Amino acid sequence: MSEAHVVHLGNVDLITGLPNGPYRVSGSGVNGQGNRWFCVVTSEGRGYRYLNKNGSVYYRSRDGASYFNNGRGSFRYTSPTGVTVWNV
Repeated sequence: MSEAHVVHLGNVDLITGLPNGPYRVSGSGVNGQGNRWFCVVTSEGRGYRYLNKNGSVYYRSRDGASYFNNGRGSFRYTSPTGVTVWNV
């Protein structure tokens, strides 16, 4: 996975470098652990992406699917129905 970046294009912010991206940013902030979060708009609706200080990435979609990448090649995907796939 390539490193995620926020790109500013006029008055639109995009997150690049994530699976199935880029994503248009509709809100952002920093959580209590110091990790950057973004509310993004996809073809499925809004979802959340976290770009963590340790290099990992987490996202959760409106349909309940989630994805975690530890930034070192391992990932976990959980489908909206709860089926989890690991790549360790």
